[in-house]
Amino acid sequence: MPLLALPPAKAQLNPQLTKRLQFVLDSTCTRFHIKGASAAVLVPNVGTWKGVYGESNPGQPITSDMVFGIGSNTKTYTSCIMLKLQEMGKLNLNDTIGKWIHNQPNINGKITIRELLNHTSGLYNYTDNPNFNDSLINNFSRIWTPEQSLAFVLHPDFKPGTNWEYSNTNYLIAGIIIEKVMNQPYNVVLRNFILYPQGFSNTYFIPEETPKSEIASQWSMGVNQQNLEPIFSIPGYTNNALFSMAFSAGAIMQTAEDNVNFWHDLATGKIINAGSLNQMKKFIYIGTGNSGGSIGYGLGIFRYLDLFSGHAIFEHGGTNLGYINENAVDSITGICFSVLTNQD
Repeated sequence: MPLLALPPAKAQLNPQLTKRLQFVLDSTCTRFHIKGASAAVLVPNVGTWKGVYGESNPGQPITSDMVFGIGSNTKTYTSCIMLKLQEMGKLNLNDTIGKWIHNQPNINGKITIRELLNHTSGLYNYTDNPNFNDSLINNFSRIWTPEQSLAFVLHPDFKPGTNWEYSNTNYLIAGIIIEKVMNQPYNVVLRNFILYPQGFSNTYFIPEETPKSEIASQWSMGVNQQNLEPIFSIPGYTNNALFSMAFSAGAIMQTAEDNVNFWHDLATGKIINAGSLNQMKKFIYIGTGNSGGSIGYGLGIFRYLDLFSGHAIFEHGGTNLGYINENAVDSITGICFSVLTNQD
């Protein structure tokens, strides 16, 4: 079954609603001093609202056709590819990764693909390594291979299948396996499996692809740890190092409209089949949210149970230098949203 059942068709989005959405975006960004944001809200069988706030560079407004880094929301795409490979009979999520990953002292070959996707592998998060940031900022023009990023993986946190811990390493390895199974670069598989079939024309995998749309300039405190600054003012900066080190765990750039359409298509069974969706929705309890509802993690997707509305919210956000975003779909109404910002 899909994540949700579509509500009956209605008229176009109410102008009062679109005005309210823009007011909420403007007031929230103003309150929290957000540099710039691009948002989209999709109401099934009704329409999509797009709104923007703030600036990319000084004096240059954010526009809805600008692309932003979506960080770890990339993981949801990677999980979908893995599930589609299982649908095709090219692998099984219960396969152990030792079939493809060799000679890595801190990576247990008995870990299953499923344990990668639901973060129960116990693998150390390579971006937590104290040497990671130093290596990243040493040469922002460098293009890292996934295997080079694996060099930052330290001793495992726990035995596979015995606990839950979010780790970028899991999805870095998932991308390596995808490339080996398909004998194609990750970005080619992403395009052929998801982007082309669904018509997502403003989504790109960096640095293998160069966006045709303008990139929203990043503002960050992640480099000097003191002041918010435009990353592109740093001598020699390109997105190559940052995004290549993220790879299949966080290297997608896209518009809010493409991303909100992705969540709608995923929820309504247009990207992976019903059996795959059911596997994606096998959630592990990982904590309690601010409203008291439980939080679960499935295969590349979070679930929040909201005690006030009684709704389950399926989502995945993302961060990297200069970008933070949140994206979700409501299980009852089917309403989806994507909010992308150009500062961390």
